[in-house]
Amino acid sequence: MRLYRTECGWAVVRTMRDACGDPMRVLKVGGAFQSATFFGKRRFDLPFEYMRAFDRLFDAERSGFEVQRVLAIGGGGCSYPKHLAATRPDVQVDVVERDARIVRIARKHFFVGELEDAGRISLFVDDGVRFLQDAVPCYDVIVVDAFDGRALDERFLDSDTLAAAKARMRSGGMYVLNLVCDEGADGAAYLQRVMQALAGAFAHVNAVLATDDMLSDRDNFVVIATDGDYSFDGAFSLI
Repeated sequence: MRLYRTECGWAVVRTMRDACGDPMRVLKVGGAFQSATFFGKRRFDLPFEYMRAFDRLFDAERSGFEVQRVLAIGGGGCSYPKHLAATRPDVQVDVVERDARIVRIARKHFFVGELEDAGRISLFVDDGVRFLQDAVPCYDVIVVDAFDGRALDERFLDSDTLAAAKARMRSGGMYVLNLVCDEGADGAAYLQRVMQALAGAFAHVNAVLATDDMLSDRDNFVVIATDGDYSFDGAFSLI
């Protein structure tokens, strides 16, 4: 086990086993899982269900929308961006992480450095909201996995931030959030509030349940907001 001081408190990097008994390295910050990686040939595989659910964004390709450039905000150990860069060579991946110390951990312990060296992934140390306001490139997808403690950083639901995100996406682009909710009525109300906030800026808002019951007592949802008329496997809408 290794300990690192970060902007959000102590980060722990240690090795544990998944539900199948396979070893994986995890990053916990403030007591919450932030990232994980397998080893060897599986180092680019996705260990958590919500990360695998991010791939629903490629369902839009069935409607003719081509995903070529993705921005990931909230890098952590870069589990999903790393997988994306390694498995989809036609997709350019940019990652924004506000804590330079977390970026160093990702490079040292989560196999991100080799993808940087290969030119497959670009890392930026910056605040995600500020990056959205200043970014020039036009993205097809913006994935937000940015937490303030154990909850989504709600700045990414502000109308100004959503407007900035839309300005950085080409027509039909997708704004994708990882959302963690308590179980029960309170969690359902929170999910609905988030989806309604996104519906103020996007024509379509869908959610996919992506909970790892073995790893958490809370629910994970991947929420996809877009002006494109796409269908996503396993998705539902509350709007």
